Parts: sequence; structure tokens; C-alpha cells
Amino acid sequence: MDTLYQDKLLALAKIARASTPLSHVDLTATLNNPVCGDRVTLSVALSGVVITDVFVAVKGCALCEAGAGLLASIALDKTCDDLISTGSDIADWLREPRTNTPVQGADALSPVRAIKNRHKCVLLAFSAASHLAPADDTLKYLFGFWRKPTKSPDANHKKQRKADYQKKTKCFTHDIIPPNGLGLGKL
Repeated sequence: MDTLYQDKLLALAKIARASTPLSHVDLTATLNNPVCGDRVTLSVALSGVVITDVFVAVKGCALCEAGAGLLASIALDKTCDDLISTGSDIADWLREPRTNTPVQGADALSPVRAIKNRHKCVLLAFSAASHLAPADDTLKYLFGFWRKPTKSPDANHKKQRKADYQKKTKCFTHDIIPPNGLGLGKL
């Protein structure tokens, strides 16, 4: 039984590793888990609000790759809200014993249910989905969240801004890159 689940996990991880960069990106977000060093970049192409193509890049463990592979395998023809909802359902399923898996393929993650400190690894790509936003919304989020930047921020101001953000999100840091290609840098 353990070999079966290990094979399923590795198959999902392989999906993430086989993901190819998109020629056109509408939304992208990068999340980092500094506790274990995992990093996921999620990029999507949209037709209206429906995801038509997805790219995941993972630098991390096989569990993080498996979570990203699961997201990549179910993302097409869904909305960003659907992915966020699915991520929430998977998080609930990992925490609470239920017989029904929230999505097809999530049963491969069953061995992780008993290892609570690895849930964040599996869910990192789904967490990145909650940071996908159009550039206008991203800017409102950024500048509404922190105090107004000074005209010439020094190194201490940047460190304080990052520390404020990390306190609010507990362990995640992220980069938000608007679709117009103007990177806002690491926050």
C-alpha cells in the first residue's frame, strides 16, 4: 500500500517537473515557505476568468512538487476562485478524516495526512493561487496592506516592511508579478 501511494505522489511530482513556461502569462505569483525552503511559482493564462493554461515551477521537496502537480492537473477550465476553494477543501481533508477526496488525484496525498508539518508543503501551490490577481488589484493589495512607502526608502524601511508582512502571514513570503511584466520585487 505504501508503495502505491509513493508511486502516485511521484507521478504528481512528475507533472509539476514537466510543466513548461507559458508564452503568454496573465497572472503569476511566487510563494516561498522559509521554514523548509520550498518555493512555488504559479503562472496562468486566462480566457475571461477561466484558466486556459498553467505553469508551475517548484524548487522544493517531492511533496511540494506533488501538490503543484495536482494543481496543474486540475486547473484547466477552472477559475482562480475554484483553485482557492479546492485548496481549502484539500486542507480540510488533510486535517480531518473523511472518506471522500476533494478532487480526483488527491488520494495520492493520503500519507501526508498524518504528518501535519508537511501539509504546508503540499498546499503551497494552492496558496499561490490565492495571490493571483490582476495588476490593479495587486497594487491595491500591496499599498493598502502596508504603510505608505517613503520617497526614498532605505534598507531599514524595506526590512521593516518585509518583517511586518511576515508577521501577518506567519511563515510565507511571496513575490507578486503583475501581468504587465513590471515586477514589484521581493516583498
